[in-house]
Amino acid sequence: MRLGQQKRLTVEQVAELQARRKERELIRELMVGYGISKATVYRYLNQEVNSAT
Repeated sequence: MRLGQQKRLTVEQVAELQARRKERELIRELMVGYGISKATVYRYLNQEVNSAT
């Protein structure tokens, strides 16, 4: 049994988000594009793609 909220993004979306940020896309644009908060964007940017599940 898993506690807490379900992940907002799939593994593929996390990889895409990280790639877009490496291309210097603004955090605000990522927030709006994925419908997530600034804290969530940074959380996804700081994790490895393989551990996104």
